[in-house]
Amino acid sequence: MGSSSSERRVNERSAMQMTAVYSCVRILSEEVASLLLHVYERTEIGTVKTIEHPLYKVLYDESNL
Repeated sequence: MGSSSSERRVNERSAMQMTAVYSCVRILSEEVASLLLHVYERTEIGTVKTIEHPLYKVLYDESNL
C-alpha cells in the first residue's frame, strides 16, 4: 500500500491492528448496516420506489438494526 512517516510499510492488515483505525471501521460499518434500503424500479415514466420486489423485505424490513 504505502509508507508511513517512519518508513514502515502500511497495509490493510497492519492498519486494522491499530485501535483507532479498527474502531473507526467498526463504527462506520455498523452504521451502514443499520440503514434502511429502498428498492427502485425503472419504468417508462422514470424511477419509482417499489415494494413488490422480492428483495424489498430483506433490504428494507430486515435491516441489521
